[in-house]
Amino acid sequence: MSRITDLNMSIADVCVMLSDNNPGALTVVMGIVQQAKTIDPDSVMGYLGPLLDLDTLELYGPDIWILYKDVCGEDLVMILGVLRARQLGLITDASVKAAVAGTEVLDSSGLTGNDCQRRGRWDSIYMHCTVRKSTSPRRRRVRLPRLASTCAAE
Repeated sequence: MSRITDLNMSIADVCVMLSDNNPGALTVVMGIVQQAKTIDPDSVMGYLGPLLDLDTLELYGPDIWILYKDVCGEDLVMILGVLRARQLGLITDASVKAAVAGTEVLDSSGLTGNDCQRRGRWDSIYMHCTVRKSTSPRRRRVRLPRLASTCAAE
């Protein structure tokens, strides 16, 4: 069940509520608050969008830390990319939750190695995710969308 029930809550209350007093999760949530506008300037709701996404997915405390550390390789660009891909319907809620639970692998190779990734321009052409079998029979890979390679010229 959603914990952010009132959009008039202070940002401190939202951060503490999402982090469940987990210091790692609090660090991630504060990083999102501080850097979301720089990483994803096209986000209509700024830093609040990704925080609402975490709440909608019911990812709190240790789950946020696992998403950041294990699934996204300690990269805020990756975590915001995963949340944006989910928002665009490129990956499902179940895939994100399964990745946090360790039963799926999100292949984030499409979100690395691009100068414009820090600017957050997500490629709207790459409209599907491929699902590949991983080495473990119980896990599957979900490829995330690629970042636009032309945004550096903007």
